[in-house]
Amino acid sequence: MLAQAVEFSPDRDAEILAAIPASAGVFLLRGEAGSEPYAAKTANLRRRLTRLLGPAEERSRRLNLRERARTIAYTATGSDFESSLLL
Repeated sequence: MLAQAVEFSPDRDAEILAAIPASAGVFLLRGEAGSEPYAAKTANLRRRLTRLLGPAEERSRRLNLRERARTIAYTATGSDFESSLLL
């Protein structure tokens, strides 16, 4: 179970992402009912979620889940080891 959950809306992305800590952690992105969730660990939650949920860069092949994600669940951790165990 992840400690925090936030509803995501593309029109409020800057406000939502600014509230997420810039620390190591594990996160889960959920979309519409029935869709597959996206789970991962990272060294910097805010930076990774900004890449995944920020405005898509033109001609970029990077994964962008901005239009699909509806909920962000996350837990900040103290280390990569702790993140691996939680994931």
